[in-house]
Amino acid sequence: MLKSIGKVATYCSLFLLFISFIACQQTEDTKNAFDNIKSIGDAIKKTAEEGKSTEDAEKEAMHYNDLKVFLPDIEGYEPKGESDGQITSAMGFSYSQITQNYQAEDNDRQNITVTIIDYNMAMSMYKMASAVLNTGLHIENDKEITKKADLGIDNVIAVEHFRKDQGDAMLTMGVGERFFVTISGTKQDNIDDLKAIATEEMPLQKMIDK
Repeated sequence: MLKSIGKVATYCSLFLLFISFIACQQTEDTKNAFDNIKSIGDAIKKTAEEGKSTEDAEKEAMHYNDLKVFLPDIEGYEPKGESDGQITSAMGFSYSQITQNYQAEDNDRQNITVTIIDYNMAMSMYKMASAVLNTGLHIENDKEITKKADLGIDNVIAVEHFRKDQGDAMLTMGVGERFFVTISGTKQDNIDDLKAIATEEMPLQKMIDK
C-alpha cells in the first residue's frame, strides 16, 4: 500500500508540473476546454492500474551526475549556473533527474530549461507520467495551443504547448519508454526552436538505446 501511494504521489507532482504550466496562464476558452480533462484522468488511471502488474526494471536509474551527458549544448545560449540533480530510492523503486537552466547570450530575458528524469527502476511510474502524452490532447485558441508533437523519431512521444501572446513554450517527451524530458523556454517566437534542441542537440537515439 505504501509503495503504491509513494508512486502515485510522485507521479501526481510531475503531472501537475505539466498541467500547471498551461493552467496558470489559461484564458476563459482554455478553462472551458479543461472541463473535459476527465478523459485524460481516466486514461492515466487505466494506465496506472495496468502498471501495477508491471515489474520495474532490475537496474537502478542512472546517477544524476551521469545524466549530464544527455544535456544539450544549445547554440546561442550559455548554461546559467550549475545543473541541479538528485536520485531518489525507496520501497523497491528509484528514479533520478537533472535540470539545467540556460540563458540567451544576447537577451537576458530569454531562457531555456531542460529537465531529464530516468525511470529505469520505476517503469510503472514512467507509464503513468507518459500517459498524458498519449491522450491526443489538443487545445487551441487565439492565445495558446497545446497538441501532440511529432518529432519523427521512433520511441519518442511528445506534447507541445505554446503561449502565443507571451512566447512561453514547453515540449514534453517520453523517450525510449524510460526517460521523461521537458524543454521549456521563455520569449520564444514559436515551438520550433525547442523541437530543434530536442532533435538536433540532444542525443535522443543514444537515450533510446540506453
